[in-house]
Amino acid sequence: MKKKIIPPGRIRVREKVMSAAGGNADYSFDFNLYEKNEYIYGAAVINGGFVYIVIENSNKDNDTEIKLTIDDVTEFRYINNSGCVAIEYTKSGEDFELCRSDMRNAVAMQIGSKRGQRGWRKRFYNLPEMRKDAKAGFNSMLGMYR
Repeated sequence: MKKKIIPPGRIRVREKVMSAAGGNADYSFDFNLYEKNEYIYGAAVINGGFVYIVIENSNKDNDTEIKLTIDDVTEFRYINNSGCVAIEYTKSGEDFELCRSDMRNAVAMQIGSKRGQRGWRKRFYNLPEMRKDAKAGFNSMLGMYR
């Protein structure tokens, strides 16, 4: 079996994003495309109420670092394009692209967008009440088919 080699740039970006998040991560994933579909090394960490992003620039000392507060975001969306995937978010009524990748990281990014959305919901909704509402709705649907 051929041994998978992880490029040093990807390892460095992962380490940098983990240190920005304080060494803790609820979830993390890699991405590898930039705005004009140029290949890059990028990593994201969801930790508590924040999303941390690090994108490697050609000047290794000047990487792009982004810290996004989940409370400021109204929605996270996973976008499945032709040959690539993206995570977009809505903030103050405007849409932004958080990150983009080829299909290698599609599943990890899909989970990341759901975890970001779930983190957002926990802050604004009463989850026990939502569960009761969902259960009542499901039971009423079952009643239709009896």
